[in-house]
Amino acid sequence: MSDPILQLKGVKTDIAQYHILHGVSFDVPRGGVTMLLGRNGAGKTTTLRTIMGLWKPHAGEILLDGAPINGLNPAQIARRGIGFVPEDMGIFSDLSVEENIRLAALSGQPVAERLDWIFGAFPALRTFWKSPAGTLSGGQKQMLSVARAVVEDRELYLIDEPSKGLAPAIVATLARALKDLKNRGATILMVEQNFSLARALGDHVAVMDDGRIVWTGAMAALSADTALQERLMGLKMEHS
Repeated sequence: MSDPILQLKGVKTDIAQYHILHGVSFDVPRGGVTMLLGRNGAGKTTTLRTIMGLWKPHAGEILLDGAPINGLNPAQIARRGIGFVPEDMGIFSDLSVEENIRLAALSGQPVAERLDWIFGAFPALRTFWKSPAGTLSGGQKQMLSVARAVVEDRELYLIDEPSKGLAPAIVATLARALKDLKNRGATILMVEQNFSLARALGDHVAVMDDGRIVWTGAMAALSADTALQERLMGLKMEHS
């Protein structure tokens, strides 16, 4: 395993009077996809939001390339090289698809080769390039949200439940794009409830329950052990 790009050490996060994260510790290896899995309400989204600086941990440490980032604000963390696809997509509905993409490019001018890759992955974004983002379908908005995060090479991509509520054909399109991004050498930390998608994309796994990490290991090991899946996540599934 390569040196970790991201390390969480004993991270505790409270939201109002609620204790959400109770000492979360895990590493994200450099390269490949780490899946953050667990039941609803386990603390997965809070973990991503804490890494991104949207919530402040009151204990513990978050290290990117060995340097602490847990005192930084979200804009500073983004500039350190983290791209974020939030669960609520975070796009600007009144702006065009083009304007959304340009805003996300740190230089303001997406590289032509990267734009070609995005159009290849998500042809609808080329079709609706000049249209207001608010007029897109739910699936197209999710494609735009992913495209905004990946318009430039980042050290690390945080992606929160990209398949949520989407039709299978759209999920397949997203899966292909994310697999391609992975094959280009990207490091991704992803929350996903769809286990078949997680299994298809993931290399490494951290499983959360009640604000703690309860298991880490290889996706291949979790995929092969249905009893472990059921114990960790309550999954009962037929394996095709």
